[in-house]
Amino acid sequence: MITKPSLRATLQAMELGDVENIPCDMYSGATVRNCASNLGFDLLRKFNVHLDREARCYTVTRTQ
Repeated sequence: MITKPSLRATLQAMELGDVENIPCDMYSGATVRNCASNLGFDLLRKFNVHLDREARCYTVTRTQ
């Protein structure tokens, strides 16, 4: 689970292949996707964001 207060800091610290589960009640889907997209553009990384409705969380995976 997310332990850092900043979503950007959490995504920036991810290594290749890392997976973070972010609860839906912390951030909206647009915020998570936009942050991953903008950070990926800035740092030349690629993130996949998936909504897990049963677990009520967003799963972010760094793929490149």
